[in-house]
Amino acid sequence: CRPAGSTDEDYQLAGSSIYCQPAEYGPCRLVYNLPYLHAEIRTRNITMNDVSAASIPFFAVPPLTIEDSKGPSIKLVVGKDSRLCVRVEWTSRCLPDQKPKLLQIGLRRHALDQDCVELASQSVLPQMCLEELPTKALCTSEDFEGLMKEAACRFEKQGGILRDESPYYCRHCFQPLQRKADSSTVLGPLGKAWIAEVKEVLKLSAVAIDEIGHANPIDTAALRAPHWAQLEQQIREEANPWEAIRQAKTPCSC
Repeated sequence: CRPAGSTDEDYQLAGSSIYCQPAEYGPCRLVYNLPYLHAEIRTRNITMNDVSAASIPFFAVPPLTIEDSKGPSIKLVVGKDSRLCVRVEWTSRCLPDQKPKLLQIGLRRHALDQDCVELASQSVLPQMCLEELPTKALCTSEDFEGLMKEAACRFEKQGGILRDESPYYCRHCFQPLQRKADSSTVLGPLGKAWIAEVKEVLKLSAVAIDEIGHANPIDTAALRAPHWAQLEQQIREEANPWEAIRQAKTPCSC
């Protein structure tokens, strides 16, 4: 596995893989725990051990729907032909150079206890995107820095040491959010509303380091697998001071 667009010298062994046979595709090998979110992979075996073609560049995670837990917002709008239409709005967080390709909407009448009816999927057209906003725009909010300091203090009380720029990590790429404002970012009406509700946005789209816990690889009370950032935090604490993993991570670029 290597970062998309890099050279052959950048290949490294992928995390894990397992044989599977989905009914739609037939025999496959499921590759997981990839070291890169935008990557290319190639396979090697006894027959082809020296030369093998790389796959096309792919993203290891799809765009993240921020409002997934509460659902999209609904608005009634009047179309150009004077028809009354329903507009569904939601926020998708994407990696650099990643764009939403397809969308699918499901409808359910909860009062009648009906099953979810999934409509046909359709392509995401450029005119459907109302506004683009980088995550670094969050730090332009007046409440942002206060929330950062509160999370850092809670983590320090747990006995942890903050080694990154921010105590909040993006739920999409798991990189720390930036804390420096960028004056070049132009905010539209949706962006300004997003900034005004920065606390709610962080709750939906980021995870605070104090929520992950300190030196707690498995939460046996909750019977859950350890969070990826939680395992990395433990590895960083146990590493030697000169090891690269002890250095601050690059900030989120979603």
